[in-house]
Amino acid sequence: MTPIDPDTEKNKAEWRLFELRYKNLLSITKAQKVHLTTLLIEMTLLWTWFLSGSKDLSVQGVSLSAEGVWLVAPAVLTFFTLVLIGSINAALPANHQLQEIAERTIRISLPSDVAFYDLDTDKNVLDYLTFLKLSATDNRFDLHSSHSIEHFLYPAVLLLSIGTTWFALFHNPRTFWVIIYSMTCVVAQLSFVRRPLYRAWHRFRGDRPVDEVPPSAGNSEE
Repeated sequence: MTPIDPDTEKNKAEWRLFELRYKNLLSITKAQKVHLTTLLIEMTLLWTWFLSGSKDLSVQGVSLSAEGVWLVAPAVLTFFTLVLIGSINAALPANHQLQEIAERTIRISLPSDVAFYDLDTDKNVLDYLTFLKLSATDNRFDLHSSHSIEHFLYPAVLLLSIGTTWFALFHNPRTFWVIIYSMTCVVAQLSFVRRPLYRAWHRFRGDRPVDEVPPSAGNSEE
């Protein structure tokens, strides 16, 4: 079956929609990379600062007390954790919509996992960690194999953020509102991290239906 002719007036809208959905997917993966990198840098700096003595510091002339750093840490960690989870969730329907329009334009249907990885031109550090191998001779790289700890890379970062947020609780004043604030941050992260953990576990088991999007949730075209 040949692809739809993009020069035919009737099909220009379909191709335009394909381009828009492809750009939408790329924007999501780019945002995901930014959020992940920011979260990793923040946790690295926070733990480095703590291990070096948690002294008062100055950033571009702005003095920051140790108490102030610990006080703001839960909110910042929670914000970037939630936006990272949101960008991970957003990629699934975006990829589903791209697959849907691809079947009508280029007339092919690609497996969702293959298409997502191949179309992602803005990969992050965790994507490249999936290529690590202990074998010096095995050149097979199965990016979507089950029973691989690679499925837990994102959940590991998210859990580390939750652990760091909880750790900050013990370095903040033990006042009622500060405890409520810190616990709210921890609970918020725990509430939304369940989905990435659930998906990682089922991918680890090889349950592919976990990536399927029901037609009603994919905003199918009329």
